[in-house]
Amino acid sequence: MARAGGAAWDEMLDARGQVRAHWQILSQQLQRWSSNERRALSSASARMIAGLGTTYNVYSDVGSTGQPYELDPVPLLIAPSDWAQVAAGLAQRMRLIETVLADLYGPQRLLKEGLIPPDLVHASPAFLPYARGIQPVGGRFMITSGCDLVRSASGQWTVLRDHTSALGGLGQVLGNRNVTSKLLSEPFEDLQIARIGAFFELERSTLQSLSPSRGGMANVVFLTPGFRHPSYFEHAYKARLLGFPLVEPADLTVRERRLFLKTLAGLRLIDGVACRVDDADVDPLQDWASDGGGVPGMIEAWRTGNVALANAPGAGFAASPALMPFLPGICRKWFGEEIKLPFVETWWLSQAAVRRITRSHGKPGTRRRRHG
Repeated sequence: MARAGGAAWDEMLDARGQVRAHWQILSQQLQRWSSNERRALSSASARMIAGLGTTYNVYSDVGSTGQPYELDPVPLLIAPSDWAQVAAGLAQRMRLIETVLADLYGPQRLLKEGLIPPDLVHASPAFLPYARGIQPVGGRFMITSGCDLVRSASGQWTVLRDHTSALGGLGQVLGNRNVTSKLLSEPFEDLQIARIGAFFELERSTLQSLSPSRGGMANVVFLTPGFRHPSYFEHAYKARLLGFPLVEPADLTVRERRLFLKTLAGLRLIDGVACRVDDADVDPLQDWASDGGGVPGMIEAWRTGNVALANAPGAGFAASPALMPFLPGICRKWFGEEIKLPFVETWWLSQAAVRRITRSHGKPGTRRRRHG
């Protein structure tokens, strides 16, 4: 990797080739290891990952037990001051995206004010007309969101894309942390690494608070498409971590617009669903283009406020890359703030001015994303 100021950002070394302050402890440890010790560390990491049963399935591997999952035992270290900027940017971004979703599925002021082109919304298959006018249980379309981030050559964090539907990967984060903290126990403690358990506790408590009407603690299930899904291991790991039953669509049924879990003792009323099923596959009665999976009637149960779905149907629209170029203007006008995290240059080609620029200056092979 090149040093800072070169073709890529070097996480460990600064522009002078000196080890950055937050890498000092781990760097000293790395330099003390012999080649045999490094190989032993890598082998130990592989054994621990295998012991956890971590895999990543691919749809083409019918009947496969999953692809091996590899973990670099040397972690990526991010300075507290650096991460504080990222955290502030992500918090702003989630608040902004939630505001966009609530408006587009509600009063649609963004369209009336010209802050988002109507054809961007109505032509998108990710925008679900049946969600218009719905106030999701809990008042939010999103409980969690994800964001792909990269470093520019100058060290600036940049957004590649958002993930707002059928989120995955958080289970692997915890699994990776468990393995790394055991393999590198001494430097891990010396570095005073920020803990991540509080995030999962907050996620659990938020989901458990989504009781539509009965009060008390909600009955929540973790819905997975099944063992053939690429992230099935992560679904199972995360459900166990949160303490929620892991279920597939066939385990659920809707009666009188209420969602129930089928158990040996009978039907159990469900208040909330941590949903890892794509919007198109949630309810075959709602989306006739689906493959017949999902839970018939679940959208109607959600629409009538009898069950919470996290994230809510329709939240996936916010992950459209075409929405990106309009977020800074919305943030500036509605929040009175500049957007904190820049994004990969993205154009919506339905705008005449953008088309003119593209025709005049666009060059094949540039790293711009063009939509429309």
